[in-house]
Amino acid sequence: MNTAQKSSSTQMLIVFGCLQLVASCGEEAISGGGAVNTFGLEPDGPPMVRQVVVLEQIQDGDRFLPVEGLAFGSHPKAEDDDGQVSTAYIQQQRVRVVVDERLPPFLLEEAECADGVFERIPPSSTAETLLDCADWSPTLSDCTGLCNEHGGFIDGFIDGLPDSRRLFDFDEDPDSVEYGVSLVCDGVSVALDPLYSHFEQTGTQVMDPQRGLRGLGPAFVLVPLLGLRTNSTCGVSFRPEVVDIDGNRICAPEGGVIEAGCEDGDVSLIQFGTNPLKFFGSAPSDGATDISVGGASAVHLSFNAPISRDSFSAITLTGNQSPVGFTALSVLSEVHINLDAPFTAATEYELTISTELTDASGGPLGAPIVVRWTTVP
Repeated sequence: MNTAQKSSSTQMLIVFGCLQLVASCGEEAISGGGAVNTFGLEPDGPPMVRQVVVLEQIQDGDRFLPVEGLAFGSHPKAEDDDGQVSTAYIQQQRVRVVVDERLPPFLLEEAECADGVFERIPPSSTAETLLDCADWSPTLSDCTGLCNEHGGFIDGFIDGLPDSRRLFDFDEDPDSVEYGVSLVCDGVSVALDPLYSHFEQTGTQVMDPQRGLRGLGPAFVLVPLLGLRTNSTCGVSFRPEVVDIDGNRICAPEGGVIEAGCEDGDVSLIQFGTNPLKFFGSAPSDGATDISVGGASAVHLSFNAPISRDSFSAITLTGNQSPVGFTALSVLSEVHINLDAPFTAATEYELTISTELTDASGGPLGAPIVVRWTTVP
């Protein structure tokens, strides 16, 4: 790397340092309850949760659509949102926990070193210490902050950041996982995707019309591996290591109003509900007639959440009231039932799903489901 390139990269990292490592970066304060700046950031006091953004499920005619909604807090540009989520969408969920100040980077993450070893990123990292450890840096021999015994970290984008990061597991037990931030529904911890869940330093309380609520920040972005547990009350918790530059823990004031204040580490006010486990339909559909016979026969079931394979015993199938053998498998929210023998003619099939069926996190079906169809004479 020549001198001009290094100078450009250093300038870029200085900007990165302002965005990531300093609480206010010079925004001017305005009058109001406390030193709230023009961008809605408040570096003084403990970091407070302003909003929690989730995907809600709303009904549009005969369709159910996922839309971004406020599960906690409010925003003046979201007047049509009541700030109360009673039914959060289960699939493809992204939960944004928006706080009122930027936090030290990498409180939650570890980085992949040049030799493939993952190493936790020190919360005290600065733009300068990270620059020394980038694999392209001429100062790699001075690296003390990250991967100094593993050849530094790979930085193919030359932005001073490790290309590959994931959530850090605080639990040393290899059979259990505990990240710095957790989603908990009815006392059950929701499995998070460690590669996509992260702390996003960018964003303010200035609503971007293109991104809407997704543009609010800074925010913890939590990506459940298999969606949220159905029919549950959910909240957020943090390990005590997750603090701001002054060592204050995150708390949640009533309604997300930072002037209301909150106790250090208390996020108990964050609560939102999720949809019950729902059956969306089947093929063959309920009441179908003249279903063809011969060849491989299968039934396809669709739900609003991934289904636990351990609960397949809740599914039974009969033909003219006699048991029919089958095997079942699930692919996320779809369940595929393959019959041991082809459909037979002039037969009324009845598939029953009891409330023992659950989603991947153990949320049960609220009421039994019965689907009937008949084959050709």
